[in-house]
Amino acid sequence: MRRIIFMLIALTTLSCSDDDDGTINVEANSVIFGEVYGQCTGDCRSLFLINESSIHADADSDTDYGNWDATTFREEALSNAEFQMSKDVYVVPESLLNFEGELGSQTYADFDYYFSINVGGERKSWVFDEINDDLPSDVKTYLENVLQVISELREE
Repeated sequence: MRRIIFMLIALTTLSCSDDDDGTINVEANSVIFGEVYGQCTGDCRSLFLINESSIHADADSDTDYGNWDATTFREEALSNAEFQMSKDVYVVPESLLNFEGELGSQTYADFDYYFSINVGGERKSWVFDEINDDLPSDVKTYLENVLQVISELREE
């Protein structure tokens, strides 16, 4: 009996993981993310569309300001290396799907981040300048990663 109890305790202890933060992630149908600009003429955004197999840059065509979900994206996908670098954006924290409120603050700068997720045919979109400090940790970490990906894609 002692041996069984010892094995159960050992199994329980060994199966615990410090890496599991309890975050549940969901694969989106698509995510649109990038930068939008207010006081400009012509193409006032630099957006990307990612899905399960590819990432696409916007087609540099005019879109009514604020109607970013209607952005046209290039048919040709970006490189596989750019997709691999960006693929974590496609997997969103489940808590973000239920999140109500602002992801970030708006400043008076002429520059914003745009972020829109489509899961199961439902789309949620946000525009923000800076990530709020009081967001749930999984959402904040995810958005910080999205901003890093935007920065890296802009350098390509």
